[in-house]
Amino acid sequence: MLAAAMMIAQQVFGKATRDALFLSTFQVTALPKALIAAAVLSLFAVLAAARAMTLYSPARVVPVSFAASAALFLAEWGLSGPYPNVAAVAVYLHLAIFGAIVTSGFWSLVNERFDPHTAKRVVGRIAAAGTAGSVVGGVLAWRAASLLSVPTMLVMLAAMNAVCAWGITRIRPAGPGHHPRGLAEDRSRAPSGLQVLREVPYLRQLGLLVALCALGESQLDYVLKATAASTFEGGGRLVTFFALFHMSTGIVSFVVQSTLSRPSLDRLGLAGTVALLPAAMVLAGFVALLEPALWSVILLCGVEAVLSTSLYRSGYELLYTPLAQERKRPTKAIIDVGLDRLGTTLGGGATMLVLLWAAGEAQRSLVGLTIAAALAALFVAIRLHEGYVASLAESLKSGAVRLDADEVFDATSRRTLWETNAALTRDRLLQELGVLRQSMVAAGTMPGTTTGRDTVSDAAGADELLQGLAALRSGDPARIRRVLRRPEPLEPILVFQVIMLLARDDVLKDAFAALRAVAERSTGQILDALYDSRSGEVVRRRIPRILQGCPTQRVADGLMLGLEDPSFEVRYRCAMALLKVSERNVGITISKERIFAAACRELEVGRKELSRAEPHLEPDEERDSPFIDDVLRTRADRHLEVAFAILSLALDRDPLKIAFRALATDDDGLRGTALEYLENILPDTIREPMRPYMGGDRRPVRPAPPRPRKLIVEELLQSTDSISLNLDALRKKAAGTTGE
Repeated sequence: MLAAAMMIAQQVFGKATRDALFLSTFQVTALPKALIAAAVLSLFAVLAAARAMTLYSPARVVPVSFAASAALFLAEWGLSGPYPNVAAVAVYLHLAIFGAIVTSGFWSLVNERFDPHTAKRVVGRIAAAGTAGSVVGGVLAWRAASLLSVPTMLVMLAAMNAVCAWGITRIRPAGPGHHPRGLAEDRSRAPSGLQVLREVPYLRQLGLLVALCALGESQLDYVLKATAASTFEGGGRLVTFFALFHMSTGIVSFVVQSTLSRPSLDRLGLAGTVALLPAAMVLAGFVALLEPALWSVILLCGVEAVLSTSLYRSGYELLYTPLAQERKRPTKAIIDVGLDRLGTTLGGGATMLVLLWAAGEAQRSLVGLTIAAALAALFVAIRLHEGYVASLAESLKSGAVRLDADEVFDATSRRTLWETNAALTRDRLLQELGVLRQSMVAAGTMPGTTTGRDTVSDAAGADELLQGLAALRSGDPARIRRVLRRPEPLEPILVFQVIMLLARDDVLKDAFAALRAVAERSTGQILDALYDSRSGEVVRRRIPRILQGCPTQRVADGLMLGLEDPSFEVRYRCAMALLKVSERNVGITISKERIFAAACRELEVGRKELSRAEPHLEPDEERDSPFIDDVLRTRADRHLEVAFAILSLALDRDPLKIAFRALATDDDGLRGTALEYLENILPDTIREPMRPYMGGDRRPVRPAPPRPRKLIVEELLQSTDSISLNLDALRKKAAGTTGE
């Protein structure tokens, strides 16, 4: 965390110093030439850096790079007195070459240092420390501008780089053999980054995204600096401006990263989160086109700076998940730095052409080009979703990448992981059963075949596990029950076959008992079958009854995903099982955002289906919904019942249950109290989709001023007896109508 904070702090401090030194020495029109020169040199430097990290590992390369950077800053400070022009150019090229390379190398080192479970806990703290470091760097530059000369600040940069080198050497390898030292022992077989880029289309997509974002950023960089140079005079005032700009964007980035990163990844997925950057640049760009002024330029550049270091970075780094280490190491620096510098070169060239042919409208022209680059980046970012899912599924199947559901919190990776595991489980079991069948046929122990020997059940010395598989696949209820009623828990290889037996009513009770005994150990297999449409609706709607006896956080998360199933039967069972799981384990946590989103989704689906169909009653199953009784089954919408069941995971269950029952009565007063209660507790996102279920225009006339929520709840609770009497009357009326 200290190394990350110091690394980002020295970068922010260095950028403010670099820009002030350059703009106080040269005209702003020289900036595109410096951009292009720095980008070209960076292209060569990044190839060398990528190769070095492949051969010697980031743990060796990054500290040496920081130490070399510290020595260069001291040399540039010595040049700044007699040769200020040379020093300004040297500092500009120095920061352009080293800045992105050491940052990319640092995060590669962090990724290799921690195992996935530890990384879950620490990487967020390290990133937050880096964001805090940007604020510290901005404050230091702001204060130093009023106390020190710009060249003297180079000495401070040298000291900060030395501290970074020392801090990173303290990040030792995780343990012997856990992370390879590099490929120096086998240099001839180490793939080059360019070779891997040619072989992997997904990496080329990532590179194109980086280049397009860099192209737009380089043009914005010129617009911001040209506007600042024309507004402020003197190196000190420029340092102050850039320091305040970077400090402000750092603070906003920290807030955005800490509050919106995880919700964005969970709702929008990786590609959607990455796409927020170019989308926001397009919107802010049009503002700058319509109102060209210092504030609109600061807004546009600020949006780019904030999102690129927060939400975009969160999604972008996770896009490397599908890549094995032998592909990631040689290419990440090339993409992060090399293609970034390529985009910067193109942006610098476009800026020079604009200054040559349309100097009078340079700001508008460059903002327009930025919008065009952002639109192209938006298109590429959206297309990344398909490539990411395909690459991750392929890597998971091949074993090149291993993930655990507990290590993933973005929606895209979570869904891909579960779908891939389901396919792998099915394919592996089918393969094993095929091999088993062949061996049994060859041995003459296949049911229904003989080769002078008895069947499996009678074969002397036959393997018990093979006998169990054969019995479960035999179709004979008696043989199946003998396996299911064994006192020892099911072996993992038998679990899948027993799950498929849930489709049979004759052995259902025994299958339930056998699976419940291993539910906690085999949660992954059972959830995979729940998500897999090939399991059949009968099997999938019966699975939640097994899981409800296993009140763990993993089961709760899995049942929440089951609420997205296209089958109402499956969604209904998942909702009822979630209620039981939450009652049995009060420590289970589900975010209100997910709960409200699931309830809203159910209401929307119900409006389209317009169905009140009663869920199928399973053998030996009792109707135990906390919301529905016999009379309500004929009056209440079942989608509304599911929505209320989901909402009760986040809201007070007893008043919610009473309100649901009151809505089914013919008493306008009771309905009005229930509706008023719902108006007070439900967010707008739920209230509006729920209105069609409330009886059209039968809304309560709310008093003015609105009554306190506590008073409404008390009145609702006191209405329980009245609701029961009202429902009894409806029940008698229904019985008289049917002649009962």
